[in-house]
Amino acid sequence: MSGTCLRCNRRTYSIFGRWSSRTGKPQLKNASPASIPNSQRRRDERLLAYRSLSVDGIINFARLHDFEKRRLTAMDKQFGCEIGQFILDNFQRRRLFYTTNHPNGQIIGMLMQYLLRQLGIGRGFRPNSTLDHLRRLQVPVHPKVAETLGVTWAKENTKYLYGGEQITWETYIRRYIEHYG
Repeated sequence: MSGTCLRCNRRTYSIFGRWSSRTGKPQLKNASPASIPNSQRRRDERLLAYRSLSVDGIINFARLHDFEKRRLTAMDKQFGCEIGQFILDNFQRRRLFYTTNHPNGQIIGMLMQYLLRQLGIGRGFRPNSTLDHLRRLQVPVHPKVAETLGVTWAKENTKYLYGGEQITWETYIRRYIEHYG
């Protein structure tokens, strides 16, 4: 395989000449040690870049939060409920979502109560722990995002349940980088 390339920062760099049919490894083209990719170094650099949010294309999460506040308020008004306001009043102090769009059992219960009212069913909804089964999969909140938005329960050392294991934000991100590159 001649001219095998690596993709870095939207540019393609060819650092290898040919692949050795004997060893199955690349034969280096006059490369200095500094030019040979070190996969661990690349993973560490990705972690540091993501930790500092110094990556091109990162959205302005404070602006997105302002949009979400307006959206939740408008939905409450449109549907005649207070779920959005409950989220806005509590997300900084309590974990209300396990992943971006998987709410905890309390919010599911509020939604069920709303649906019962809309259907004209007078009985109240009794919370059931089976509705809170998503607590097994918790996606960590970036510490910088948490700090900016005043999310007091999410720190760098906060433990999240993922795959049956309690892990930190850094462990989750390292595994993500290891898996996806």
